[in-house]
Amino acid sequence: MTDGASSPQGSSGERIVNRLGRVVLASTHPRELAGRWASLGFSTGEPYAMGETEAVDIPLAGTGLCIVSGVTGREGKLVGWTWACSDPAASAAAVSARSGTEISESTAVLTPLPSSLSPGVTTWLEADTQAQGAAHPNGIDSVDHVVLFCADADAACSTYEQNFGLKGKRVDLGERRHVFLMVGKSMIEIVAPQEQAEDGHDRPWGLAFRSKDLDATVAYLRSAGIEVPEPRTAIQGGRITTPKVEPCGLAIAVLGE
Repeated sequence: MTDGASSPQGSSGERIVNRLGRVVLASTHPRELAGRWASLGFSTGEPYAMGETEAVDIPLAGTGLCIVSGVTGREGKLVGWTWACSDPAASAAAVSARSGTEISESTAVLTPLPSSLSPGVTTWLEADTQAQGAAHPNGIDSVDHVVLFCADADAACSTYEQNFGLKGKRVDLGERRHVFLMVGKSMIEIVAPQEQAEDGHDRPWGLAFRSKDLDATVAYLRSAGIEVPEPRTAIQGGRITTPKVEPCGLAIAVLGE
């Protein structure tokens, strides 16, 4: 899990999406999965109805987490994210024009987008409410980036650039090709090749958080019985550690000073 720099705007300068709104996790029993995240020191919100589904939010500064029911085939997994937009209807029209794909109008909180527009994940448009984060016992305050494994990082990046007006930064690190797409203060990191995608399927793999006090976060997680390696120097500066726990079937990392 690494970092990079890019622009949230397209070549013509329009801002189609402001930031990643909420990273979406699927569960038949959202309250149960929320409890697993709470055991890691995350404060969770109260369950609420989102259309015909039940949802539980884990509020963080900027990009938060949202656990929802009703997403089939991905029990307990990360399925995608929402794009927070100033005007979801205008953003839907812009994405439709750029991609040549019809997007159905929606009066719901979330406007679903065709999976072909976002390689490896499912995405939705929603209004940017600038929701505030919450205090978490583990000291984590934000999502730094989401990691996707894709069979072809350049092709996936081009698709995101074309459809959402983003600008990727491509970097070769060892035997892997990394592409970084900055969206607000969070980032999408696309990685290829990798063993998990030898079958040709693109998929989310990791979620990196940021802590203002990494040592305190490490101490808290260890006190909860979680194995946490000593933080090491991160490529982008600061330090990083990877707790030995996968609360929703994906790897997690924590960055900080």
